[in-house]
Amino acid sequence: MSNPYRLYRALYKLRKVIFEIVNLEIKWRGVKMIEAKVLTSGNRELINFITREYSAEKMKSKEGLLLKIERLEEMDEQTLKLCINRIRSLEEFYDPVKSLSAVIGVFTAFFIVLGVFFEEIGLPWYLDRILALGSLALAFIVSARDVIEMRLKKSNAVYFKGLLEYVLERKKENK
Repeated sequence: MSNPYRLYRALYKLRKVIFEIVNLEIKWRGVKMIEAKVLTSGNRELINFITREYSAEKMKSKEGLLLKIERLEEMDEQTLKLCINRIRSLEEFYDPVKSLSAVIGVFTAFFIVLGVFFEEIGLPWYLDRILALGSLALAFIVSARDVIEMRLKKSNAVYFKGLLEYVLERKKENK
């Protein structure tokens, strides 16, 4: 008859090996999911993923950050470079400076058209200016909110790109 202690040890070792295999499978799936999200998602879906998973504000611990970096380290160099380029395009998409210049032009045109419209309908000069300024202020507040939101999204993209560049540099150093 077999020794129960030996059987227990063999089962324990088998359990450890199975857990390691499962952990590797989970890691592999996680890496493939990250690659798919970064390389094939639309801009909105990608920025939502980055904000949810890699936002600096949402990192709860150093261990959590290191675990996420460990997942990124599983990617090969070519994939990391492609991901960095994809995030650069996301940075451009969410660059508030470019959209702000367009918004200023639209506001100026809107203010001029609104002033002419109010003047043509015969409002007193002070009333049409007040209505035009009020409309302009409302439009400015709405666009300022959008610009702030874009800055936050760009900030998250820059942070994620920094993590990808860090991982790429470490891979190059370890060669």
